[in-house]
Amino acid sequence: MPGMASVRPSSPKPPLTDARKLRQAQKELRETRKALQGLSDSALVFLGRLDQLMRQPESRERGAAIAKLANAFEMVNDQVRYGPLGVDFRTDDKAKVLARLMKSEAG
Repeated sequence: MPGMASVRPSSPKPPLTDARKLRQAQKELRETRKALQGLSDSALVFLGRLDQLMRQPESRERGAAIAKLANAFEMVNDQVRYGPLGVDFRTDDKAKVLARLMKSEAG
């Protein structure tokens, strides 16, 4: 039919062999480790910069720098949550998760 794209039947995917499953699991593990290393590195940088900022006199500029730093750290955390950890961003309720975590920390 004119204007219609032709549809090719998709070729069936080969079954996952034990070797392919192992390679896939190893790849996922490498990606997860890389993401967690990035999150850990970001946490260290965040804490170092926060320590530097907290030594400065209180000012509007200091508050803005702390907010900017916190936003950057949250973005890195989101990349890990929604990437390797597989949290669905459409249903993620970070406020609820944070409240639960804060409650468990307190008690």
